[in-house]
Amino acid sequence: MYLTIREYQAEPTNVNEILKQDEKSFVPSISRAAGFRDYFCIDGGNGTLTSVSLFENRADGEKFNVSAMNWVQEHLGSLLPTTPKVTSGEVRTHATGKVLVS
Repeated sequence: MYLTIREYQAEPTNVNEILKQDEKSFVPSISRAAGFRDYFCIDGGNGTLTSVSLFENRADGEKFNVSAMNWVQEHLGSLLPTTPKVTSGEVRTHATGKVLVS
């Protein structure tokens, strides 16, 4: 599996609009991408947004990373004017929990 973490810094007043666009347009796009497994967007407060995307393999993940950067520039360029901190790589350790229904 191949995971990418992007950390963005935005004006706190723009966070709701960014998340609205993310859900409306980006989520459908990534959901259709080859090898897609999971996507999360975290509101860390004070204008910090972190996205995490997981793909089956490096090739699919790297290919979509290019599409993701283009999408951000096209749809959120004025709201996210600085380059995000990006970390990508092969997942080496992974665990999944079980949800117990009470």
